Amino acid sequence: MFDELERGRVNLGVVPVENTFEGSVNFTLDRLMHTPLKVIGEIYQRISHCLLSAEAGLEGIRRIYSHPQAFAQCQDWLRRKLPDAEYLDMSSTAAAAKMALTEQGTAAIGSILAASVYGLNVLAEEIQDHSFNTTRFIVLGNKTPVPTENDKTSIIFGTPHSPGALYRALGAFAEREINLMKIESYPLKDRLWEYLFFADFGGHEKDPSIDSCLNHLKTMTTFVKVLGSYPRAGGSL
Repeated sequence: MFDELERGRVNLGVVPVENTFEGSVNFTLDRLMHTPLKVIGEIYQRISHCLLSAEAGLEGIRRIYSHPQAFAQCQDWLRRKLPDAEYLDMSSTAAAAKMALTEQGTAAIGSILAASVYGLNVLAEEIQDHSFNTTRFIVLGNKTPVPTENDKTSIIFGTPHSPGALYRALGAFAEREINLMKIESYPLKDRLWEYLFFADFGGHEKDPSIDSCLNHLKTMTTFVKVLGSYPRAGGSL
């Protein structure tokens, strides 16, 4: 999705960024560090996983394909129902469904929609370990939405290696009473034990208080990248 957007082949894209139980999607965070794309929206979607197969039942299922996040979200069910099956990672649940269609004795973890699209049988529904399993997706594009009365801004920033550096950086938000909704450290892949910080907070980058905060933050950090300002989603669908 990132590649297609950056090459101008599509105008908008939707990618997962975090799950209520498995945390952040690292591949998405990796790409956000370097992409010129902007985050222009967010979607909270309840995730319902199913076991899909061309087979008629669980008997004979020797191999299961899915995305690592889907496996992690269904591990209790898999341990109880198919403890001897081999689990094989795929790039997406859709790719897993394609594999289940072409190989005997295989199944995939995916959605009801995937079963319909690929003509697979639904061997079990709602196999996720938690009924309120929800994933936050972000919408990517090239143009920042205009401010509304209910916006969120996402940034990445780095701090110098000095005592109190993060404390002082966060003071830029506290002094202006800006609601910091999330902050997460993330390791730099090419520098051992060095970290960046992803943060979400209330407001739009064009709001005077947010603009002032970001300018203040830049004076106390090694760098700041605004990923985007966009309307806040309601929480879950």
